[in-house]
Amino acid sequence: MIIINQRLIQKKIKMNYNFSDYEESDNIGDFKFNFGQKIINSEVGQYNANTPLFGYDYIDLDKTEYHFKQTCFDNFDSTCYFEKVKKLSSISINDLINKSSFKEHFHFYPYPKGKLKELLNQVSKKGLKDEEIPTVGQFALYTKENADRNSNIKSPRIYFMLGPYAVFYILFYDPYHEINKKVENKGGK
Repeated sequence: MIIINQRLIQKKIKMNYNFSDYEESDNIGDFKFNFGQKIINSEVGQYNANTPLFGYDYIDLDKTEYHFKQTCFDNFDSTCYFEKVKKLSSISINDLINKSSFKEHFHFYPYPKGKLKELLNQVSKKGLKDEEIPTVGQFALYTKENADRNSNIKSPRIYFMLGPYAVFYILFYDPYHEINKKVENKGGK
């Protein structure tokens, strides 16, 4: 990990990619979210001007029924996923919250409850205290009415945790929109 030397920031010197002006650090742990870390949801606002980055440290590959190795995560859904991530990565969090069209189904859940909280506990491998539960968000890959597992009508949602520095840690693939059919804590439109 490379950290910008503090004197460059203070003097506002124009960067010329001279790597002697950087110092290296192997301690990137301070920049990442860790389960059990106390989360203050009111701090989320400090990242609103940032565009999101995407992290995969906590992606569910086999811990819950909403993992990304489901056979229904097909080529069409994976293409939609990467198109959506590319699009979201160019929009500030503030605009995602306040200006997203309803079809995006972009929402934050500052205090996840019910099934979502249970899934977070499964992924974290421990019982999280209320103050340790991170802000979780979701976005739609696409939406079809009457999504249903039995009839294989998908309306996939991707769930993520909001970490430090506006990192969206991808968590779950919910192909049939079962985790949160009804939005309780709507953050976006």
